[in-house]
Amino acid sequence: MQEESKVKLSNISFKNIHGTSTLPKVVKIICSATLLCENVELADIEITHSGLTGPAVSQCSNVKPKVSGKQNPAACSTPIAAKPPPID
Repeated sequence: MQEESKVKLSNISFKNIHGTSTLPKVVKIICSATLLCENVELADIEITHSGLTGPAVSQCSNVKPKVSGKQNPAACSTPIAAKPPPID
């Protein structure tokens, strides 16, 4: 069984990030369900996917970032698939 984090993250900024990724998941922010991330900022993110497996995606869990400027891909626009429960 995986425990929830006991560390709270806050006041985090991702600004002016530009580039190309060979993987489609170019932004992935996962925060604890019990200690949500606070005051997270995404500003001027421009990352493209250069592979053949679909467009670039941005995924977030348990965080509602403040978004400003250009966002490519759109911030937190793709859901994160739930992990299946462990098999006993």
